[in-house]
Amino acid sequence: MHIEEIEHAIGALIGKSYRSLSTLLQRNFKEAGCEISIDQWVVLVGLYKNDGSTQQELSVFCRKDKSSTARIIAGLEQKKLLLRKTDRNDKRNKRVFLTKTAKDLQQKLLDQVDKTIQTALKGQNEEDIETCKNVLRTVMINSNNALNLETTE
Repeated sequence: MHIEEIEHAIGALIGKSYRSLSTLLQRNFKEAGCEISIDQWVVLVGLYKNDGSTQQELSVFCRKDKSSTARIIAGLEQKKLLLRKTDRNDKRNKRVFLTKTAKDLQQKLLDQVDKTIQTALKGQNEEDIETCKNVLRTVMINSNNALNLETTE
């Protein structure tokens, strides 16, 4: 590969696409009155899928270090969206739970995710979208295998 080709490489395109989608989703959240960052959204998704996760489990899900995850959780606690409770079985662990406010916010956030995806994929047919997803899945799996990481979707 030559330096002139780097901005068109698959990694560069994935990165640029991620940044564009994240920016658009952040704007859509804000316009809908949801002051949630993308990092906070990822933590909420982890909890919508598995409420009561430990901070460590959320770190793994989000692919963030423990201190970054703790800061994100603290921000969501300030917004009254999460509660941290000491694990009954292991006092060293904190479990994180969604508040009623966070549960009530889920559909509003999902609507903005749908709106963002519809905007980003405008003009693409289903077959091309599925092909793209399959290629991205393969990139993720191969990269995770090289890093000895478990692949989660």
